[in-house]
Amino acid sequence: MRTLFYTFSIIWVLAILAVSSVSTQAQSQFYPVQINGVLVPPHSIHLKGYFEDRAADLQLTVVLQDPVEITREVKFRLKLDNNGSIIDQTDINLTTETYVLEQNVPISFSGDDLLELYNTGMQDTEWMPEGFNGICLEAIDVATNKVISNTGCATGFFEKSQPPLLQGPPCGEEIIQSEVQNILFSWQEMHLLSGNPHQNLTYHFTLVEIPEGISNPKDAFDLNSPIYQEEFFEGTTLIYDESKPILEPDKPYAWRVQAIDLEAEFLLGEIGGDMFKNSGFSEICTFDYNSPPPPPDPVTFSTCSGNTCIYMEGVSEIPKGMNYMMDDVVKIGNFKMKIIESSYNESTEMYTGMGSVKIPFLGTSISVEFTDLKINQNDRVYDGNAYAVLDSPDVTPDDFESGFAVATAAETTSLGFDSETADLLMDYYDINPNKKVSELEQGD
Repeated sequence: MRTLFYTFSIIWVLAILAVSSVSTQAQSQFYPVQINGVLVPPHSIHLKGYFEDRAADLQLTVVLQDPVEITREVKFRLKLDNNGSIIDQTDINLTTETYVLEQNVPISFSGDDLLELYNTGMQDTEWMPEGFNGICLEAIDVATNKVISNTGCATGFFEKSQPPLLQGPPCGEEIIQSEVQNILFSWQEMHLLSGNPHQNLTYHFTLVEIPEGISNPKDAFDLNSPIYQEEFFEGTTLIYDESKPILEPDKPYAWRVQAIDLEAEFLLGEIGGDMFKNSGFSEICTFDYNSPPPPPDPVTFSTCSGNTCIYMEGVSEIPKGMNYMMDDVVKIGNFKMKIIESSYNESTEMYTGMGSVKIPFLGTSISVEFTDLKINQNDRVYDGNAYAVLDSPDVTPDDFESGFAVATAAETTSLGFDSETADLLMDYYDINPNKKVSELEQGD
């Protein structure tokens, strides 16, 4: 029984201590002045606006609840809270306007009532950081210069708005030059998805050429003068037509859009980019503006005879005018020839070298040697000769050894052979598999 009595005694003492502790803590948190606040959404990260044009959206209520004192003379301290930490506050020792609070008579303050206090001790803080913020107030007893209230806050979640999202032309797009310049640029408003939408927006469109040797498109905006800019216009599209500077073909270009808050510009006297992430700039998109390809040759073939095919319609004879590199491909009759090596004579506009032609029905390629080839702008041979290169004189049938290709300007002929010749080749290699050697066993 004595042990049980001691146990209950200890529990009783601990309970008394716990209640005393809670009571003491409650008393230490009681202030004679209570402050509560409301911040009307949508929230703006422009702090100064809550003391001027959006003053009505900030409401703080102060009430004296002292059970003894009927009146108290107070002044106020302004604080800015971000995610539970005070990031700015006015000096408690500032000489500011004082107020006489009457017991249980609430006084309401809006933002413009606190403008003088803001301008006196917090004017350097114009923007609130992203996160959960509070605009807070504390009452200071004038007689003792001590805090006699809770820290009452008007709170809300704040974040910068998203910049525009570019939609077209898609990033990396190839745009082919047309007879009439007409390119549609468009973007999507993303600020509508943020917690603090804007009411008065405009956009700044910029187009630049990307100089040769520049790999980062952003550098093009830093180093180059814009080809075209359009500022402070409404809407989310721009038609780049003949009234704009004409774009040069075969060059890369970059463009971007900046969202601008005119309200912030009016308040700050500068572009309101700070209302947005990335200062309102969208991502940068690039596009290649290329010349249209030359029209294709209207090529059709008559029935091939022997090792030649005759074009039924004319082929362009406008020369290419430049040399080919290894692995470039040219068209020769019904076949494609991959260049192995090539030399170009500028005076005769002819090509000499080696190539590889795939024979589809054999599933292999053969090497060819070409001399005095003439090739047009569509990469098609329109004159010259190309012959098979053989390691052994009996590597192909006699009917095919005489020449892999013959082309003459007079008849406009080029490489090809009829189905009879193809069947002959297939039968020959079926009977003589040992003669399928060297280049005939090589693929592309």
